[in-house]
Amino acid sequence: MKKSSKFIKGFKIFLIIVFVVKIAKLLLFLTKFKKKSDIFLFFNGKKQVFKDKKLKNTTISILFGGMELDLREAIIGDDPVVLDITGRFSGFSIKVNPEWNVKLEGTFSKSGISNESKYDEDNKEAPQLTIKYDLKFSGLEIK
Repeated sequence: MKKSSKFIKGFKIFLIIVFVVKIAKLLLFLTKFKKKSDIFLFFNGKKQVFKDKKLKNTTISILFGGMELDLREAIIGDDPVVLDITGRFSGFSIKVNPEWNVKLEGTFSKSGISNESKYDEDNKEAPQLTIKYDLKFSGLEIK
């Protein structure tokens, strides 16, 4: 009887250690995303409208959340703008100006992308927006 109770006690300690290590890894993972992001959402949602604001290179990371970006009235200067998005179990909806040249680059796994924007490689006159994405179990809608 004593051997089994020692085993159970040891097994409980083992499980607690595994749990603490998993939590520490999760916190490191979240810290990495937060440090590299201009906008970071975790179990949260956000709607942001850019009206008459100059758009700049932006990094967005979302874990278990969603974001709706309305960029239709934003201003892109002479230099191309890069929107770098990372999503894990998340959803993104991005509304862009129909006059812009929108290029998509990235990777996704078990995710969906819907793109209604246009991209003409030869059109250098239109404002250039590049959306770089890294998605896992997420959705990206561009309209």
